[in-house]
Amino acid sequence: MAQERREVIEATIDAGESSTDVIDLTIRGRQLVAIQMPAEWTVADLAFEASADGVTYSRLWPMGEELLQTVEAAPDVFIVVPSRIFRSVRYLKITSYKAAGVDAVVVQAEDRTLKLVVMPAEWR
Repeated sequence: MAQERREVIEATIDAGESSTDVIDLTIRGRQLVAIQMPAEWTVADLAFEASADGVTYSRLWPMGEELLQTVEAAPDVFIVVPSRIFRSVRYLKITSYKAAGVDAVVVQAEDRTLKLVVMPAEWR
């Protein structure tokens, strides 16, 4: 039987906050391929911030690819993300964000745990 190559990492946005703590995707040489949203979710999209050093974060802005400023999110959905965009990202934060007409973070009312599906970086 083949070994399971995917893994699920949990990332929580704490109550009263809008972003996850730092997610180190290269701890096991992984890249993000999907996000399973919790059934309870204060309505917001997702935005991504990346860092080269784990200290200074910037909005993820992939050149020459589809623009991934925000991803539409909703309660209890499974979001498949373009893994090639995350291939070079080590440190990542996911933010609860409202982009439609108002660029602003959205504070989550309760703790919200996102399930991040990751695959080995060499996976395509």
